[in-house]
Amino acid sequence: MTDPSPPAPRPKLLIIGATGLFGGHLARQLIAADRWDVVLVARDARRLADFSRDAGGRTLVLDRADHGAVTRALAHEKPFAVIDTAGPFQQYGSDGYALARAAIRHGAHYLDIADAAEFVAGIESLDAEATAAGVTVLSGASSTPALAAAAADRLVDGLVSVDSVEGAIVPGNRTPRGRSVTEAILGQVGKPMRVWRDGRWQTAWGWSDARTIALGGTPALKPRRAVLVDTPDRLLFPDRYKARTVAFRAGLELSFMQRALEAAHWILRLGLAASLLPLSGIAYRAAGWLAGFGSDRGGMQVRVVGSQADGTREERTWSMVIGDGQGPKVPVQPVVVLLDKLRAGGVAAGARPAVGEVTLGEMEAALALIGASTSTQNRPWTGLFPNAVGNRFASLPQAVRDLHSGYGENTYEGTAECDGPDGLLAWCAARLVGLPPAGATTTVRVTIDASEHREVWTRRFGRHTMRSTLTPGAAPGEIRERFGALSFAIALHVEDGTLHYPVRAGRAFGGIPLPRWLLPVSITRESVDADGRFTFDVQLLLPRGHRIAHYRGSLAPAATA
Repeated sequence: MTDPSPPAPRPKLLIIGATGLFGGHLARQLIAADRWDVVLVARDARRLADFSRDAGGRTLVLDRADHGAVTRALAHEKPFAVIDTAGPFQQYGSDGYALARAAIRHGAHYLDIADAAEFVAGIESLDAEATAAGVTVLSGASSTPALAAAAADRLVDGLVSVDSVEGAIVPGNRTPRGRSVTEAILGQVGKPMRVWRDGRWQTAWGWSDARTIALGGTPALKPRRAVLVDTPDRLLFPDRYKARTVAFRAGLELSFMQRALEAAHWILRLGLAASLLPLSGIAYRAAGWLAGFGSDRGGMQVRVVGSQADGTREERTWSMVIGDGQGPKVPVQPVVVLLDKLRAGGVAAGARPAVGEVTLGEMEAALALIGASTSTQNRPWTGLFPNAVGNRFASLPQAVRDLHSGYGENTYEGTAECDGPDGLLAWCAARLVGLPPAGATTTVRVTIDASEHREVWTRRFGRHTMRSTLTPGAAPGEIRERFGALSFAIALHVEDGTLHYPVRAGRAFGGIPLPRWLLPVSITRESVDADGRFTFDVQLLLPRGHRIAHYRGSLAPAATA
């Protein structure tokens, strides 16, 4: 009788930043799985020893910035894979890929949980080295872009065109957060970044453009504000999904903290300060003081709006909700999935962002193991104007329907002629609303930022800008348009292929009704000219007939990049 062969040695993993928030969760999970030889790597020997006594695993005191020490450690340990969970990756400096290069030279796979856009996108510069060495180098094996891309891949399936791909992360305030997370947040506030909107690159600022995010779940999360943040999605998703708009947002649960950072972004945007990073220490301590407020439930959402082959537009949303303060486990789950795939030989060699490397099915299975609930919802998307006009919307000319059916940000350009106010009272009314001044033919540029129940219109007549917000009205067929302190109920109706905008009522400061003798008369029409171009004719009068403004012209979709 022969003795059974000894078990195969477990593959060795080096987890850089193992005592940090995310590295700690990853290390505990991999040690508990008992399929890996886990080596915990960190700079602080005492914290490392304390962590190892509690969680298990071997330890290695090492500073990832010490390239010589890293090289010696890799030569001695000969790991199967190196996982960098340290961060913040935005601050890795001019040789941010030194660790990945060292892993390649020693025949080890490399994964990281980076969320820094340029860092993740730039990992492709190591592709030739990684391919030649037969190893896999993946950056961004985290909530974004890996998990977000897995959800988006599922959601876009079957769509012939994609209007937008938008993601959001909204953690609970009681969820633990590390110092590197605080530094990453403060480092983005007020910083300019290139974003893909309306089919072209535009400039946006970190922690601006707030939206309300509602996540489904059991129970659902209370809606929270979220703002633009700089993630790898903004660089990787426009080409991958051919979407007109790509955006990723994040938000804090406590409203006053959220709004304070939104306000602070103006300080940096106006050049009154260079960065909020010097405040990271006090901000981290303040977050600790406030950790008892709010909830321990947070989540993530990926939302796609696009068109099917028959032309119908659909909104598809994937949501994930997690409680009990387990949110910090989510960013490392793509690493867990990818390590198993690497061990099975299921990941191609080379260096690239971790986009398309895991499926949503694989991720949902991993997320379920840490207590997360996920759901997907598909529903028709119609928009503010089609909802208000109803069945008559289909009788409008194509150019009118197209302008009022877009999702996200869409821009139109053309020319207009403007007649100014007739009389002092009319002049005051025109200035109060921000209507364009009188002038001969001028260029006009209209940007419509549309969601299903809200549209923001920005009209630029030459150098003059007029902005309004449109929302559903109180009565069927009605919308409400707000210009600053004034808002008007508009009873939309269609007649002979023309869309009309008569004003039914008005209010000031949200609730004070405007008397009839102050309510403007709107003779506004939208239609098409002989060439099928969208045309507008807007005439606003005081009740006694004095002209407030009259502008008319034509628009066509702006050229995209």
